[in-house]
Amino acid sequence: DLNDSERQELQTNKGVFVRLVADNTPAFNADILVGDVVTAFDGVSVSNSTSFSELQRERRGKQVSVSLLRRGQRVDKQIQLNP
Repeated sequence: DLNDSERQELQTNKGVFVRLVADNTPAFNADILVGDVVTAFDGVSVSNSTSFSELQRERRGKQVSVSLLRRGQRVDKQIQLNP
């Protein structure tokens, strides 16, 4: 989840801050980076880590779109999730 300073900087309460990307994972293969903020997952707004985990679980094995903020710029990625 976003901490208070990240919320202030981004001017939003919604999103999930990427703090770790493990090698050879879907996030790694899609070039998602530590410091990115996931704002939407498969077209659904991400409000916190709980909602993000639920969205991932519901879409296992599928290709999904991920919208994120990177250094203040919106970036869209396609990710193939593990089954």
